[in-house]
Amino acid sequence: MKITELLTRDTISLSIAGSKKIDAIDQLIDVLDKAGKIADMKNSKNRF
Repeated sequence: MKITELLTRDTISLSIAGSKKIDAIDQLIDVLDKAGKIADMKNSKNRF
C-alpha cells in the first residue's frame, strides 16, 4: 500500500491530543480505522 492511498481528508486529523507517543499512535490508528483503512483493528493496536 502506498502512503498516498492512506492520506485522504478522512485520514488527516489536526487535533491529536496526548503527550505520549503511544497516545498519538492510538489516536491515529482510530482515525485510520474509522476511514476503513485498517483490515484487522485488534492486531493493529497490539503491535504498539
